[in-house]
Amino acid sequence: MDFLCPSQEVYDGLTEFFHKHLVSNDKKPYFYLYKNKGEDKSNTVYFNSQKEKKRLVYYTDPKMGRMSSKKMWCLHIEYRVKGISEIAELEIFTSEDLVNFQHEKLWDGLLNFRVRKSQAELGRFFYPGKQPVRQTLCKKGKMEVQKIRHLQKYLSEKPKGIKKAFPKITTGKQIHKLLGNLIDRK
Repeated sequence: MDFLCPSQEVYDGLTEFFHKHLVSNDKKPYFYLYKNKGEDKSNTVYFNSQKEKKRLVYYTDPKMGRMSSKKMWCLHIEYRVKGISEIAELEIFTSEDLVNFQHEKLWDGLLNFRVRKSQAELGRFFYPGKQPVRQTLCKKGKMEVQKIRHLQKYLSEKPKGIKKAFPKITTGKQIHKLLGNLIDRK
């Protein structure tokens, strides 16, 4: 799936949104691998190890926009399936099966966007069994928020229960609010 952006500003904002809000729905422990491709600033984020036969990947490709006559920038997300039995699990046997495949259902399960409840709620995870004052919780939460460049990576390095401080975004209205005025920019 490609998200074509009409400007560098929208592209940067959407890339940051994916970095800060997208996490894997995989039931296994979080895996995260980030590769920076150098000066052209293209980036790849893998949510599963290369050993996995099903992998969620997204990457940014600023060069793609420069190749287009319309000057578009692109954020690309894909679900890679490797192996005949894995493809059969998806009930894809023919090109017609692929065309009729329930893509919306697949992406609804894969695109797991999350947002922080509050700084205090995040800070609470670092004081198990204690009742510090709200100011202390907020201060710790604020410090943690500043560490989050990629939410998937952050969650993979923290205690399992901390995911509760980042509830799932369930409506388009919530996404619209987080993206703010990027949606309407040209």
